[in-house]
Amino acid sequence: MRFTLLITGALVCAGCTPAAAPSGRAAVPETCEAARLQTLVGQNVRTMGALPNVHPLQLIGPGAEPVQALRPDRTHAYFDADGVVVSVACG
Repeated sequence: MRFTLLITGALVCAGCTPAAAPSGRAAVPETCEAARLQTLVGQNVRTMGALPNVHPLQLIGPGAEPVQALRPDRTHAYFDADGVVVSVACG
């Protein structure tokens, strides 16, 4: 009898668990060249401009903000004050 009440109570509590809240942004598949360009991290940012077929490409320097409009096909290349690429991402 106790076991039945325990199981029933556990099932009732499990049904009261709230669903996960949706995140603010839907997952967008990345279609930019960031994965292929990871080898450029640590190199001078000028090498990014010489690459063929990397469009659209946004170079983002220290203190600059990327364009806010989400484009999964756009490649963002972040570089430091010395012109060295520190990261490459889609966006």
